[in-house]
Amino acid sequence: MKAKLEYIWLDGYKPTQSLRSKTMIRSNFDGSLESCPMWSFDGSSTEQAAGNASDCLLKPVAVFPDPQRNNGFLVMTEVLNADGTPHVSNGRATIGDEDDDDFWFGFEQEYFLWDTSTQLPPGFPPGGYPPPQGPYYCSVGAKNAFGRDMVDEHLDVCLDAGLNVEGINAEVAAGQWEFQIFAKAPNAPVMKSGSLVICWNALAKNTAWASTGIRSHLVLRIGTVPVCTPTSRMAACEPLARRKSLPKSVKRSAARSLVTSTCTVLTTISV
Repeated sequence: MKAKLEYIWLDGYKPTQSLRSKTMIRSNFDGSLESCPMWSFDGSSTEQAAGNASDCLLKPVAVFPDPQRNNGFLVMTEVLNADGTPHVSNGRATIGDEDDDDFWFGFEQEYFLWDTSTQLPPGFPPGGYPPPQGPYYCSVGAKNAFGRDMVDEHLDVCLDAGLNVEGINAEVAAGQWEFQIFAKAPNAPVMKSGSLVICWNALAKNTAWASTGIRSHLVLRIGTVPVCTPTSRMAACEPLARRKSLPKSVKRSAARSLVTSTCTVLTTISV
């Protein structure tokens, strides 16, 4: 039996990294991380290497079943230099291996769907604006909730893949949605395994497929507002560091450095 292993990583573009992936075919794959080999890619095409020394490595760090492919698997990877050292774009490598249940991380991920036929979010009339915010947040029904079928499909894919998505809801603007994913401790799966990136990969693939079908022209569109800033509206990261024995300033600094070093650019992907 041949298996499809989609290796997923973040490129080196600034200020916003993008998702990249390529698929390896393996025979008699048992679904374990240990059976996922190291792989290479051309870093000169992803802003991660120069053209005269373009080899970069993909180190598998987690594997999930891929509900969108027959006999498929999603392999989250981190980028290494050709000598095996962490690449400068590899924020995940900065997370320690120790467990600490005093740290809680809740990621609230907001995004817009985009109608490629009108170049506007769904629910926006051509050349104009929908009624003011109010009826869209947590709305029910076709009058105010736009793109729900696609959002529900994304939720099913994430849950079938074993990702720790906690919930979804329509947001304050027409065509805007949100999902939440939770982690307790820096070494929790959502942090170390890249579950958050896998969620975005599933959403990007789901909307890209929909845009080519007859049922919809919707694709994913997310603003390039960095997370962990007071002005972040379209992508919000909410770290909660809880340790009674440490001063608040130390807790805030530790939580901020951990989250921003690994997740600053995960939530601002344009497709």
